[in-house]
Amino acid sequence: VSSCLFLGHTQLRETLHELQKTQEQLIKSEKEAAFGVIAARVRHELRNVLNLIQSPAEMIRNNFLKGDPLNLRRNTQEIVSEMDAIIGRVTKLDEMIENELSFFHNTHLKLKLQEIGPIIRSAIQETEPIIQENKTDVRVDLPPTVPLIRMNSEKMRMVFVNLIRNACQAIRDDGKIAIKVRFQNKIVITLEDNGCGIPHVNLDRVFEPFFTTKPHGLGLGLMNARNIVEEHNGTIQVNSEMGSGTTFVIELPIGET
Repeated sequence: VSSCLFLGHTQLRETLHELQKTQEQLIKSEKEAAFGVIAARVRHELRNVLNLIQSPAEMIRNNFLKGDPLNLRRNTQEIVSEMDAIIGRVTKLDEMIENELSFFHNTHLKLKLQEIGPIIRSAIQETEPIIQENKTDVRVDLPPTVPLIRMNSEKMRMVFVNLIRNACQAIRDDGKIAIKVRFQNKIVITLEDNGCGIPHVNLDRVFEPFFTTKPHGLGLGLMNARNIVEEHNGTIQVNSEMGSGTTFVIELPIGET
């Protein structure tokens, strides 16, 4: 009997070891497949933006090589306009790299007790160009005193930058974004816009990797936001109605002093 038990225990241990190896191989295969998809999408997006940058640059260069048939030397506004277009496209490319690919930063989270207000204001300041471009009215409702949160300010700032940019892109005329902070046993931050809303069929997919309804982008921004919030032992949810706007709700634990 003892020999049978020993044999059974040995076989069970070997089986568990094989299952662990199989699981590790599956995880590795899934990661490799994901990186393959990411690489393809990054290549596609980079080519799109670089083509948009190359066209006006070549137009200006060829014009002067041919003796300035477009008379750009006297029409500096045309050159400024083309340069503005190039700068704008480079800015969008930088935004994509910052927001969509931030999950590659596998640095250890350094958390410290901080106020949420300055982080929200920093995110608004960073997104000021798109806020101004879309003529969006951003309001922040912050109590005079809010408990501190144990967090990484840079990571959390990226969450709000992503949400604000998404809201601006969903807003058309008379755009409004309302950011409200409340607390009881948790810190609750809501970000509400009056944009076009998210179709109900897409609500369950907004945090999925590679899911996007935009013509450009990798569909990784909201996935990154969710991962960062969860790294802080928090939650993020979305509610939306077509034509009535979208609300994101973030809950974070109050930091222990």
